Amino acid sequence: MSLLPANRTDFETVLEATISRSVALDAAIVRTLWNPHTCPVRLLDQLSWALAVDEWDDNWPEAVKRQVIASAIEAHRHRGTVHAVRRVLADLGVQAVLEEGWQTGGAPHTFRLTAWVNDNLGGDAVLSETLYRQLRRRIDAAKPVRSHYELRVGAAMGRTLAAVPTVGALQLSRRAAPMRAAPLTGRGALAAAGAFGGLSIARVEVRM
Repeated sequence: MSLLPANRTDFETVLEATISRSVALDAAIVRTLWNPHTCPVRLLDQLSWALAVDEWDDNWPEAVKRQVIASAIEAHRHRGTVHAVRRVLADLGVQAVLEEGWQTGGAPHTFRLTAWVNDNLGGDAVLSETLYRQLRRRIDAAKPVRSHYELRVGAAMGRTLAAVPTVGALQLSRRAAPMRAAPLTGRGALAAAGAFGGLSIARVEVRM
């Protein structure tokens, strides 16, 4: 059906036919575009932009991209809260242990965060400077502006924990230590390094 008036010219008729063929859209596809679970993969980056996703990486697996988009509105609604910090890390499949200053005897408006990552984010290395900076940006965008924090990063893959030492001059190494059964006291200890930016080695208590 043409929307042109009865006195349309031949040029307008041809132009309308050309445009209609070039921009023909399937209505069923249009209905999927704003749904992060049904949007075509090639358009996910556009949907993330439309929903103001704070951090985006084209190298993320498809499942992670869809989850980050699906949580975008909730992340903005709760920004500046502990829940928001946990949420943005959970979207990446990162297990976060967050302890606020009042829980550890630290200064007001501070918290300590231990992030256990795995290999679900893709890339050549599970623990890398790129990942560390990515986590920092997501935490900074979600946390209260007045809050300061200490970040420790380790890798948890199945029953194996990996720890990274402080990085200098873009050098990175990884140590893997299989988890052992807990002693009778119910406590086991793993020495884990802080990641980048000059963080010192910390000691993480692992409850079995």
